[in-house]
Amino acid sequence: VWRVDRNIEGVPTDKDGWQYATNFTSAFSFQNTGTSYVRRKRLAKYYEYNKMGAWAHIPSEIKFLDVAAGGTMLPGGEGWPVCVWGVSKECRVYVRTNISGINPEGDDWVEVCQ
Repeated sequence: VWRVDRNIEGVPTDKDGWQYATNFTSAFSFQNTGTSYVRRKRLAKYYEYNKMGAWAHIPSEIKFLDVAAGGTMLPGGEGWPVCVWGVSKECRVYVRTNISGINPEGDDWVEVCQ
């Protein structure tokens, strides 16, 4: 799914997602003035995960606000490059360890940057 980025480098866009400037090295604005000769729009591609089975309930003492899966392009990643991340009610970030094709539920939650 392609979506328009409505804020490029801290500058808002117009209703259609465009920013305008005199040239590409000038400061951009959401307003199209009589001296605006260039414009730019940034699109971002978002991917959706379509599960192929039911999610497994993994008992945990940690109460999560959100859990996300991804990470197919991690530097240095070899083998099965999928990560599962979670954010707790205390706003701590966790990653699930040892996820693989033969161990899809992983082993444990480890806090990132303790």
